[in-house]
Amino acid sequence: MELKELLSIVKNEFAAPEGIDYHELLPELERNLGSPDTKIRENSMEVLWHWETKGILTETELIELGKRMAANLSFGLGEAETDSVFLRSFSALILRGVIHTDKLLLEGKLKGLKSFMKVELLKKWSEQAIEYFVKEQDLRGFIPIKEWAHSLAHCSDLLWELALHPLIGKEEHLKILEALAQKFTQPATCVFTASEEARICRVVAAIQRRNLVLPKEYEKWLQQIITPYAETKWFEDMDDLSILQFKLNARVNVRLFLHRLANLLQLKEEDFDETQKLIFKDISQYRDLLLEMIDKGFKKMIGSNIYG
Repeated sequence: MELKELLSIVKNEFAAPEGIDYHELLPELERNLGSPDTKIRENSMEVLWHWETKGILTETELIELGKRMAANLSFGLGEAETDSVFLRSFSALILRGVIHTDKLLLEGKLKGLKSFMKVELLKKWSEQAIEYFVKEQDLRGFIPIKEWAHSLAHCSDLLWELALHPLIGKEEHLKILEALAQKFTQPATCVFTASEEARICRVVAAIQRRNLVLPKEYEKWLQQIITPYAETKWFEDMDDLSILQFKLNARVNVRLFLHRLANLLQLKEEDFDETQKLIFKDISQYRDLLLEMIDKGFKKMIGSNIYG
């Protein structure tokens, strides 16, 4: 499919070209998610998102699309700085769209279809998304010429959508938090430069909104993130500059995340627009506990070094 055809679909309010059934276009649109050409990739994503969230695809088609997108999350997983990142990253967005569509159906906001999600399938997708998040090694945000890869941000969007779905319970919430802790304590190939930490904070806010995780469990989770960078053993690799640089990157990412989370927790309801109020509605319950822990965590990480 040439870019000209894609743009004509978008311009024509996402309708398939005359004489062509949308079923015929699905395979190519899905392949395009992995294109290094940003216009082909982004516009294909926009078409698929519209078709899945506006009731054009049937319940069966949505399930099958979700299964294919979930399988794509493992394509080239573990590679860094290769074009395989685009298929993983943009498949995460389309899988998010499938889950979002089911939520719209549950809320009565989409007519003509019925809720199609089964708890077993959603849990499986949650496991696949978590594996992708933990094992993704290509953390690039914006790439010159090819533009957005943004794998960590897109997977965070998927985890956010999963966390908010009513079929996802406390067990999955704890697994998601554990995955965040694992990711932050891994050596990182680069520092967040495209607000990835904000998208991760949104996952935490969604879990807090559901109010299933206990304060003591949040405390344990934060300790997992803070402790590795607050102990003297963190400096054991000083002689290996390659390892040290990756650990320094991870430490900076942790601090960016904690700063963002602390700022989020201190915002008041009037600081949010209407959409954000729904997302962050119930986060105040654990504000004092988390802020206290974050404050202690920063002091442990910085120690006597005022430059931290």
